[in-house]
Parts: sequence; C-alpha cells; structure tokens
Amino acid sequence: MDILTSPLFLNQILQQSPLYLIWFIGIIIALVKWDKHPRLSLLVLLTLICFILQLLVNGAIIIAAPLISAENHWGVQQMVDFYTRVTFISSLVSAILWGLNLWAFFGWRKPVADPTNPT
Repeated sequence: MDILTSPLFLNQILQQSPLYLIWFIGIIIALVKWDKHPRLSLLVLLTLICFILQLLVNGAIIIAAPLISAENHWGVQQMVDFYTRVTFISSLVSAILWGLNLWAFFGWRKPVADPTNPT
C-alpha cells in the first residue's frame, strides 16, 4: 500500500488542515515581507516549511507503524518503544522549530530608545 495516497493519510491531512492553512498563510506573509525583512522572512519561511514537512512525516509514520509492526512481528512493548522514540523526536524537532520562530519574532528587534534616558 502506498502510504502517501492512502485514504487514512489523506484523512489525517484533512483533520490537520487548520494547521496547514495557518502555516501556508504564514508562508505567504513571509514572501510578501521578503523585500522589507529578508533574513527574518527566510527564517520564518524555513521553519514553517519544516513544520509542514514534520506533520506530513509524522502522519506517514503513524500510518506505516502498524504495517511495519506486522511485518516484523513486533510485540506491544516494541510498539510502545517505537512510538515513544517517534514522539520524543517529533517533540524535539517542534521545540527547535518553535525556538527558531521565537528568535525570528523577537531576536531581530532593535531595542526601543528610552525617552527618559537621553544617552
């Protein structure tokens, strides 16, 4: 079975469509703002593309895991171990991507001058 054309995979994409929609809107905004803020836009663009890829890969893994399990005769503990690793890696990737987004949102800002301190 081809996982990427599986009705289960397509259903998963539909269920997560609000995330895809907001990320695609973010990509459009980053492209529109490219001339004014090229480095910031590039960072946001790359992180949003990575979020989309991560969600697609996770969806494929969730669909493929039972097939892999059946082919390799995994027991319950092996499946738990597999999902634990997948969840940890996914959380780590998400944390890195969110860290990059936070840096993009706040790290490029120049400090606001204090009007009470004329230095």
